[in-house]
Amino acid sequence: MTDLYANYKDRGLEIVGISLDENESAWKTAIEKNNMQWIQLIIDGKNPGNAAEKYNVTVIPFTVFHPHLLQK
Repeated sequence: MTDLYANYKDRGLEIVGISLDENESAWKTAIEKNNMQWIQLIIDGKNPGNAAEKYNVTVIPFTVFHPHLLQK
């Protein structure tokens, strides 16, 4: 994902990472360690509720790629 983002962010690619981690400190450490420079959000892993239901998240990791959003 890091290479994909680096290669296409200037063409309009946006990545949003949504975590269900229960340990916020470990989550932040992983973001830094893995150089994830895109938007990062965290949802309470004990109660993902509406967010997981809204986007039909049934497994983790869950990825959605929409190539038509890239600028030509």
